[in-house]
Amino acid sequence: MALTLSNEATARAVLGVLADKRQLTGLIVAPQFSFTADAAAGAGPIVTLMTVPAGFKPLLVGFFTDGLSASAGVGLNCRIGDSVNNARLMADVDADLTASSISLATTALNYEFTADTPIILTMTAGKTPTAGKQCFGWILGHVRA
Repeated sequence: MALTLSNEATARAVLGVLADKRQLTGLIVAPQFSFTADAAAGAGPIVTLMTVPAGFKPLLVGFFTDGLSASAGVGLNCRIGDSVNNARLMADVDADLTASSISLATTALNYEFTADTPIILTMTAGKTPTAGKQCFGWILGHVRA
């Protein structure tokens, strides 16, 4: 079936509304973050990655690392969230070796930050990242205009 309607009003009348535009009003943003471990990081560090503004609704998290541990099997996991729920945006990702994750934790589905909120990276308690190792990524989301 070919769609041959000549204007948007007629197309909407036939097809209906395909998406609720109220859900995505505002600016789409993808703030980036990075962390390089140093000797002072200590065991199980918690790192502030950025602050998201009030009204920010996360859509997707990209997380990449060159491997934060000295070897496999150490059990150094990373999660991204806030002070209330340290895995709100990204549940545990095994960061011992090179890894990547593009996901969104279910706790962030349709979640909107109500105040300017620091976003934190939490590593497994008692596990120390290797100095010089890195992780980086982005948090795709939208902010009300």
